[in-house]
Amino acid sequence: MLPVFDEWRKEFVASASSQKVPWSGTAEDFYIFVRFMYASHRDGSIAFDMCDPFYAKERKELEQFGVAFAQVFDVDLSPYESFSEMIDEVDYAERMQDICVKGLNFLQGEIALAEAVEGEEGIEYNNEMDVDDIAEDISHEILMTRMQRFFKFKDEESN
Repeated sequence: MLPVFDEWRKEFVASASSQKVPWSGTAEDFYIFVRFMYASHRDGSIAFDMCDPFYAKERKELEQFGVAFAQVFDVDLSPYESFSEMIDEVDYAERMQDICVKGLNFLQGEIALAEAVEGEEGIEYNNEMDVDDIAEDISHEILMTRMQRFFKFKDEESN
C-alpha cells in the first residue's frame, strides 16, 4: 500500500471511529444482531432462552453486549425502555426463523446470479472491484476500532 494512502487511512479510521454509526433497521433487528454477535462469543448461546433464570449469567453478558453496541450504533430502542426489556419482549424464535428464511433466499439468489454470470463468457475483471474492496475494508476497520473500546479481541496470530 502507498505510504500516503496508509497515513490517510489511519487518520480517517481514527476520526470516523469516534462517531456513532446510524442503525438503519428496527429495534428488534438490533436485538437480533446483538444476539448473533454474542453467539459468536459464547458457543451454543444462540439457543439459550435468556428469560430462563438458569441463564442469568449469560443474560447479564448479553445485556452488556447490548449496552456496548448501543454506544457504537445510533439506535432507537423504542418502543422498549432498555435492551433488557427487549430480551423479555422480542419474539426471538420467530425473528430467527424469518432471518434464516431471508438468508436462504438471498443465498439461493446469489448462487443463481453467479451461475448466470459465469455462463459461457466467464467473469470479467473490473478494477472498480478493488475500490469497492478497499472501501469495505475501511468500513470494517472503523467498526472494529469502535468495538475495541468495549471488547477485547484475540490476536489472529494467537489462534
